[in-house]
Amino acid sequence: NAISSSGGKIVNNGTHIIQTFNSSGSFILNQNRTAFYVVVAGGGGGGADVGGGGGAGRMVVATSELSSGTFSVTIGQGGTGGNAAGTKTGTNGGDTLTYFNGVLQIQLDGGGGGGGGGTNGK
Repeated sequence: NAISSSGGKIVNNGTHIIQTFNSSGSFILNQNRTAFYVVVAGGGGGGADVGGGGGAGRMVVATSELSSGTFSVTIGQGGTGGNAAGTKTGTNGGDTLTYFNGVLQIQLDGGGGGGGGGTNGK
């Protein structure tokens, strides 16, 4: 088998192998492959008390030739929503990072938190 994985969900439809990560994990590619991928950072949390929505995390859609090796994925979590009784602004979403053999390849910034209660968002 050309792909060994940990983390994520794997679906093989007979033509394509699809690996989805909703939390951090890694996979090992045992031979060079062409890959189509979508990478998304965490969205910002919405604001409270007549607050605005959080911003979307950055996203990249691409096709690349991947060399065999180990890929690590750090998934940026979504931001926390504001609280009407406390901090009214939402927090920023987390960054999503991908590494190949320990070298950072893709870094996407998380979305900004929404404003709330008369306070600007991030």
